[in-house]
Amino acid sequence: MTAMTLGGCAAASVPAWTNDPDPVVAPVFASNDEALAAAAATYGEYLAMTDEINHDGGVDSARISHLVTPEHDPVVKSAFADFQSAGEKTLGASSFDTLSLTRYHDDAANRAVVTVYLCADVSGVSVLDAENADVTPAGRGDRFALQISFVSSSQDPIKLLVDEEETWDGKDFC
Repeated sequence: MTAMTLGGCAAASVPAWTNDPDPVVAPVFASNDEALAAAAATYGEYLAMTDEINHDGGVDSARISHLVTPEHDPVVKSAFADFQSAGEKTLGASSFDTLSLTRYHDDAANRAVVTVYLCADVSGVSVLDAENADVTPAGRGDRFALQISFVSSSQDPIKLLVDEEETWDGKDFC
């Protein structure tokens, strides 16, 4: 019993580190404004490419792959495939405004996650059939409130990719 008691009173040994602790990771963006600007730039490129593919009737949808995450790519390509099989194309350009940041955080080293609200505007876009007749639905809304999520590209953390697009069903801010 004396050996156990004495052993319990001995000074504890200092644990040896096998690795250095994780270094402090710098955020991808220096500010919320910088994250919002990156999201706006990416979404502008994304809309321009979407318009281009839609002008071509949904053909060669792989042109958008560098602007979306691998998880979102099949969703986007499926929409273009539906458009192509309907034999439709578009004329005009879509746009967006009322962009506001809802969240920015880094979920891992060199990986930003940015979520925004924005108003998509398709008022300048007409849908045409195979004979170039305007078949834009009469009741189509021209502006839509959307929530868009972006994540960093694995090649360049400050280059954001569209990861998810959802129609915002809360209060319409458009």
